Amino acid sequence: MAFVRDLWYAAGWSEDVKRELVPRTIIGDHIVLYRSIAGDIVALSDTCPHRFAPIHRGKLVGDAVECGYHGLRFSSDGACIHNPHGNGVTPKTARLRRYPVHELNGLIWLWLGEASDADVSQIPTFPWLDDTSYTFTGGHMMAMNLAHDLIVDNLLDLSHAAYLHPATLGAAQGTKDITSVTRSGTRIQSDRLIPNSLPAFVFTATGAAAADEYVDYWANMRWDPPGPSTWMPG
Repeated sequence: MAFVRDLWYAAGWSEDVKRELVPRTIIGDHIVLYRSIAGDIVALSDTCPHRFAPIHRGKLVGDAVECGYHGLRFSSDGACIHNPHGNGVTPKTARLRRYPVHELNGLIWLWLGEASDADVSQIPTFPWLDDTSYTFTGGHMMAMNLAHDLIVDNLLDLSHAAYLHPATLGAAQGTKDITSVTRSGTRIQSDRLIPNSLPAFVFTATGAAAADEYVDYWANMRWDPPGPSTWMPG
């Protein structure tokens, strides 16, 4: 499958990466993440250029990563800085790719295109994730073994909730909801209002409403292409 590389891809939550090597595979690229001593996120290729061993199987040495196969060590900018073999000369062509990385609203974003094209202003913002007063905010991840476009299609079409998730998200009135889909620039917004209905379990479980209380509630979904709009149809 061909992927768009000139995008910012979410690699996980900020709290997922500490002072340890964390592997990620994003659009076919094997990447290793870790925090420097100063607390900054570092994202490097997870494949040693020597014998192609996974770097995340090695260890951190200060702000550098050491390959667990032959001990070559790479700095946080990807350059080989230590060779324990032979005369100790570090091969200048042996280096790991460093990916532009940025943290925003508790998320780690990686740029998979050319580093010179990375523009952090293109990253979609989710400021409510910084609001700790919500019952559920950030820190959760669900692994799904399916194509990414099916996930987008599923989340932007919430009329299925009454049938696939009747015990948790579905409304008793089924599809008698009011749905609007709008586009503003590159953003797609899907808003679903369920008026005068018994609340879904997710609301009663959090204490937002009583099980026998008729309420108006809504489910809103937003999709942003986290990068330039040049590849998106007009």
